[in-house]
Amino acid sequence: MITTSQLRTLQAELQKRFGTDREARLTFLGEFFSQPIKTTKELTAVQAFVVIRYLKGDKVLPSSYFAAFDSKNIKHRTILARCMELGWRNPDNPQYADLSRLGSFLISRRSPVRKRLLDMSDKELSKIIYALEQILKKQYAK
Repeated sequence: MITTSQLRTLQAELQKRFGTDREARLTFLGEFFSQPIKTTKELTAVQAFVVIRYLKGDKVLPSSYFAAFDSKNIKHRTILARCMELGWRNPDNPQYADLSRLGSFLISRRSPVRKRLLDMSDKELSKIIYALEQILKKQYAK
């Protein structure tokens, strides 16, 4: 969860950039993380860290950094397949999964494990697969 000091810093940086326009701030955050953001308090500490560094002009790791995968690992390939089923496709090349969207998911509050895909154990990868399958079930239930 985002810390109080991160929240203060984030609000200050967003005010410098967008003034008091709350909708512009939330739209920016939603586009930055490739997912809808209703309030800054729902950001994780990792997400807050990344966006604060970006707003301060520091070099930021792209979201796809967290989604780097090993093509020989069957669980990594399963995760990519679930992304494709969810419609998380690369806008430039729809044959491939959108690693930015996957990376944003991995560091979001919705992810059961918040670390790089390459740093996860088999048990942690299974948790990610299960979470993606639950999202798929909800998507098809609509």
